[in-house]
Amino acid sequence: MTDRNVVSWTSMMYGYCHHGDVQSARSLFDAMAEKNLISWNVMIGGYSQNKQPYEALKLFHELQSNMSLELDGVTVVSILPAIADLGALDLGRWVHKFVQRKKLDRVINICTALIDMYAKCEAAVRVDRAIETRPITWPVWTSHSTRFDDVQKLKEDG
Repeated sequence: MTDRNVVSWTSMMYGYCHHGDVQSARSLFDAMAEKNLISWNVMIGGYSQNKQPYEALKLFHELQSNMSLELDGVTVVSILPAIADLGALDLGRWVHKFVQRKKLDRVINICTALIDMYAKCEAAVRVDRAIETRPITWPVWTSHSTRFDDVQKLKEDG
């Protein structure tokens, strides 16, 4: 590659992650002289999509300690599947509070990812409350609602 810059390196990382070669993507990530938030998000998302939630969380924590970059909605959508896979409900709640602080709680794909995370963590009451107050994609909820005995009971217990 003749023009090595953050865009070209990140594009290659995305390609590797998309094809399941997260190790090659991580090698590029580690070798990058300059990383931007997109690079971090691609790598975190790559780990999440390739069912490596521990690695996704480790990198997410590294990103949090990087004072020059601030998390965004893409970061949230990238890390929530890893949180769900691990059942890390406390971290999921922290991310949810971050979303609210940043006023991202009306963004459909973020709401959908939160609903999915809560449902996978079996926090049914929380899911039901989120549905009442936020725009979501109904198929996400209905795909998880079969995990719970009675949606109406959830409302009553909430």
